[in-house]
Amino acid sequence: GLTGPRLRAARLLAGSTEVADGAPLSSHGIEDGAWLQLLLDERKGLMVLTTSEDCTAKLWSAETGECVRTLRGHTASVEAASFSPSEALLVTASDDCTARVWSIETGERLFVLEGHEKHVMSTSFSPDGARVLTASGDGTAKLWSTNTGECLHTLGGHDDTVESASISPDGTRVVTGCDSWAKVWDAESGECLHMWELPRDDIMTTTFFSQLGARVVSAADSESIMTLWDAASGERLESMDHDGLSMSAAFSPDGARLVTAAVDGHAKVWSAKSGQCLHTLEG
Repeated sequence: GLTGPRLRAARLLAGSTEVADGAPLSSHGIEDGAWLQLLLDERKGLMVLTTSEDCTAKLWSAETGECVRTLRGHTASVEAASFSPSEALLVTASDDCTARVWSIETGERLFVLEGHEKHVMSTSFSPDGARVLTASGDGTAKLWSTNTGECLHTLGGHDDTVESASISPDGTRVVTGCDSWAKVWDAESGECLHMWELPRDDIMTTTFFSQLGARVVSAADSESIMTLWDAASGERLESMDHDGLSMSAAFSPDGARLVTAAVDGHAKVWSAKSGQCLHTLEG
C-alpha cells in the first residue's frame, strides 16, 4: 500500500534497477513469495519493504535502490509484514511461530511476540497503532500490546489455520476466518460476538470489514459467492455470486460499493446496501 499525503507517483526498484511496467519480477531476481510494500517516510523518502525465505525482512530506498536496513532475528521464513499507522514501527510474521515488532528509525527489535504454537500467517496493526493482530496455523489469532509486547487476548475456537484476520476501522472489533467459520470478536474483552458458518465444507479464506466497519465480507476458497454481513447484529445481508471463483475484494472509501475480482477474468462492482451488481468490468 502507498501512504503519505505528498505521494504523487511511485517507482518499484530491484536493487538499483527500475522494474519496467509489465516486466516479470523474476527478471529482476525477485523470488516467488517475496512480499513488497511501499512506504512514504518524509525522513527517508519512499521505502520498500520485502520479506523472504532467508529469515529476514529488508527496507530499501526506492530512490537509490540501496538496502537501508536488514531486520534479522527470525529463524524461519518471514511470511508477512505490516507498517504501523504512524510509520514508526513495523511488524513481521514468521514460520518460526513468532511475530516481531521493530523500530523503522533504528532497525531495533523492540518485542518478540511469542505464544503461537504454529506458523504465523499474517499480522497487522490496529488503527491507533497500540495493538498488533496475528493469525496462525494453530487455530488462533492473538492481540498484542505494542507498548509492552504482552498478549492481550487469544481468539480461539477455530479448528484449523486462521486464514485471515483483520481489525475494524475503529479498532473495536476483530474478524477471523478459518475452516468453514467466520467470527467477530470484541477487541477489548476478547469475547466472540458473532459466528457465521458457510453452507458447505469450504475453507474461509477472506474476511474483512468495510471502511466504516458496518459490514463484513466473507468468501471461501472454492466458492464464487461472497457474503455480506451486518457487523453489529451478525445478520446475513446479501450474497453476491461472481460466476467464477472469487479471488479478492475491496470496499469503496465510503463503504457504499464493493468491487470483486475472480478467476473468470472479470471484476464486478456491487452495491454494499442491496447486493445488486452495478457494473461488470471486462477486457
